[in-house]
Amino acid sequence: MIPLITAIARCFIPGFIRLRISPNTITGLSLLSGVLAGWVLARGTGPALILGAFLFLLANVLDECDGVVARQTDSCTPLGATLDTFADCVVHAAFFVGLGAAMAAQMPQGPWVALGWTAAAGGILSCALDVVGITPWQAPDHSDKTRERSLAWVVEWFRIDFSVIVMISALVGHASWILWAGALGVFLFWIPSTFVIAVQGRRKS
Repeated sequence: MIPLITAIARCFIPGFIRLRISPNTITGLSLLSGVLAGWVLARGTGPALILGAFLFLLANVLDECDGVVARQTDSCTPLGATLDTFADCVVHAAFFVGLGAAMAAQMPQGPWVALGWTAAAGGILSCALDVVGITPWQAPDHSDKTRERSLAWVVEWFRIDFSVIVMISALVGHASWILWAGALGVFLFWIPSTFVIAVQGRRKS
């Protein structure tokens, strides 16, 4: 089995190639969809949450498409890779900020705006590390099926299908937990992992 987002993306990839839509154009569409998702989410209504979650899911599907199209059409470029990383950063930051505003509109007493911006900061940190070639998360080796790598596969699956979980949460009216998970992830994963990487790099030098 493959992640649902990957399966959906495979339905679009042949069409993009047949229509000769460039990978950078697909990245631009992903960026546009993600920014719209954040703006729509910030409206705070039930229908806005569902539509925003759908746009966020669409952004992630397109994000799965651009790299594959680039590889299959032999059009990979450093600029394209940079644009892809930038789009990922903006899309996830817009999503968390928008969701924080949405939850604040529905439940004014909660720390939702702060949680949204904290989670967005984690996404920006992740992308910044990726740009400089340092990342706390290493994707699993797809040729490695051993049990020792099972946790990496679970995390990778969750990373790819995160927008599906968001969509389901919006449909059932329970999306606030995503803000807690995103904000806590900054302190429990990104900051400690970055510190460990920095220490290891200093020891090697």
